[in-house]
This record gives sequence, structure tokens and C-alpha cells, in this order.
Amino acid sequence: MKTKDTISIAVMFVVIVVLGFANYWYYTHYIAPLTTETEKTSQFDQSISEVANNIGVDNQAALRDARTLVANAESPYEEGRAKLTLGLVLLRTDVQDAIDIFKEISTEETYHPFTRSQAGWYAVSMYLDTKNAVLGQDHIFTGDTWGAFLPENNDLDQEDLNTASIRAIEYSIELYPNPEAVSRLALLTAHKLSSNQDDAQQTARAVDAVHTQIEYAESLLDRIETTDAPLYAGTSYVVTTSTLLNIARTLDILRYTDTSIEYTEVRAAYEQALKTATEQHLLTDHEYRTRYHFADFLLRENPTDSESDIVSILEPFADMPTDSYLAFSLLNQLTENEETGSQITPNSPQNIVRLADISPEFKNALLRIGVSETQLTESQ
Repeated sequence: MKTKDTISIAVMFVVIVVLGFANYWYYTHYIAPLTTETEKTSQFDQSISEVANNIGVDNQAALRDARTLVANAESPYEEGRAKLTLGLVLLRTDVQDAIDIFKEISTEETYHPFTRSQAGWYAVSMYLDTKNAVLGQDHIFTGDTWGAFLPENNDLDQEDLNTASIRAIEYSIELYPNPEAVSRLALLTAHKLSSNQDDAQQTARAVDAVHTQIEYAESLLDRIETTDAPLYAGTSYVVTTSTLLNIARTLDILRYTDTSIEYTEVRAAYEQALKTATEQHLLTDHEYRTRYHFADFLLRENPTDSESDIVSILEPFADMPTDSYLAFSLLNQLTENEETGSQITPNSPQNIVRLADISPEFKNALLRIGVSETQLTESQ
């Protein structure tokens, strides 16, 4: 397994170097021409934003309007964007249908590379956010393109699904560089490094690669406000919030390997992510995830002095929806991974329970999603 990890880290290092050259190529071939194109379709982009803003507020209206956008699309660009929006709505009502649409978009060569890239990212993130093996094996990594991401192995395990996820992310980035995918690749690389440091020289190169990935993701965030602005109509909040959280989590994990990263730097990254997540006062799933990971970090690094901060950060969990992806992830972590991790492992069952001991709102949220009092006791 260590050999496989070493190879994966080396491959990801090569990929991120190649992406640096791809950045300029994509700008000259797609960004500049698309800016002119989207000026002609500002009304369409406005309609996309209106549907996106309605997701989670009035899902039935969003679904109706998204289907109307698909039916009225006048070009492959509009059709791809409309279907992508429809997929985002369906994530609230029918996850499997949403995944099918995302995979279809990602392989449709007439659609814009950005749209295909985003669709591919949304599809693979459904596995990464839930770690649900059945969802990954039976619904995501299937078909000619997506099935090929899985290693040739008759006895698939979580490591194989993780490998498929990395390949899918790389596929998404190759189509069009997007900050969510790049920052998540950095996080996955950091995770691998935390368990595989046998080769000091290889580890040093991989650490450098992660820092390069972080810098690249940050530069892509800057483009959301400038050259890429038309592409992110209605989704810039989600992309920015998710990317900043990925960067904070990456620094959090990388700190165990790269001792030059200080506690204050990681904390500042989480604070920036939370500040951005709360700006719209929407209490989105992205905000709940940011709050959870920030509290988990404080618990691991400075539990005694951070208890009041943890209580404050987790207080909004009193209103966490039971059908959110974070809710599913927490429930899955406590029921399927009870024996894994420790009190110094990020996102471990033990730390979920410890957070519940500190925050009454977080504990009640866990009970509402189906965690039992017994689980909260036995996982300690």
C-alpha cells in the first residue's frame, strides 16, 4: 500500500506542474472568447443565478425553472449550463439523477470545458463528501469514462475508490481548472503524506507540490472576480467558501508533515473560511461544514483554552437540516468508522463525540439525524 501511495503522490506532483502551463493555455483559448459570448447571453446568466439562488429556498420552483432553462437553451453552451443547474437542484431531491446528469455533462464534448469540469467535480464530490462506498461503486464510478477511473481490481476497497476519486478530480481539472477541485486535490495529497513519509526526499517534493496546489487554487479564486466571473454566475459563494475550507483543512493536515506551518496560520485560514461562509447569512451546508471542521481543529490543537470558541462556533447547529450532506457524513462516520481514528485524527468519531460533550447544540443535531445516546457514549 505504501508503494501505491508513493506513486500516487508522485503522479499528483507531475499533474500540478502541468496545470501551471495549462492555466495560460485555457485563458487564451477559452476565457477571452467566452467573455464576449457571455456578454450576449447576460439574460441567460441572470436566469441561471436566479435558479441557483432559489435552491434550498424553494426547490420545486428551482426545479421547474431549471427544466425550463434546459428546454429553452439555444446553444450547446446554454444547454450545458442549464443542465448543470438542473443537476444542482436535483441534488436536493434525487441524488442519483443528479449524478447521472453531472456525468453526462462531463463527457459531452459540445459543452464548454468549464461546464464539463464543474459537472465532473460535482459528481466526484458526492463520493468525497459522503465516503459512501455503494454510491461510489454503483452510481458514480460506472460507465465507459467514469468506470475507467477505478483500478482494475475484482475486490474493490476504499483505497481503490479514493484512487478513482483522484483520477476523476484530475479529469475535471484537465477539462478546465477550477479552485474547488485543485484545493481538494491538495487536501487528498496532504492526507496521503500524513500516512506515508518513508522517503524523505519524496515527501519534501510532495509538500512543495501541496503548497503549489494551494497557491494555484488561490489564484483561481482571484479569477472568479475577474475573467471567470461570467462562468460562476450564481455559484461564486459556494465555490469560494468550499475552496477556502479545503485550503484550511489542507494546512491543518499538512502541519503534521511540514513543521514550518504554525498553529496561528491554520487558525487564520479557518477564520477566513468561516468569515466568507457567514457573509450571506444563509446557514448553508458549506457554512455548517466550515464550522464543524474549525471546531474539530480547535479541539485537537487547544481544547482547554478553546472550549468557549467551540461552543460559539457550533451554536448554529441547533438549526442544521437533517438532510444535509454534513449530517449524512457525520452519521456515516459514527456508524461505519467507529474503530478508526483517534483524538488527534481530524474528523474522527472520537472527536465528534468530544464536540458533542462540549456543545449541546451539536449533540442535539447528532441525535436529530439518528445518532443514538449509546453511540455517543461508546465511541469515546
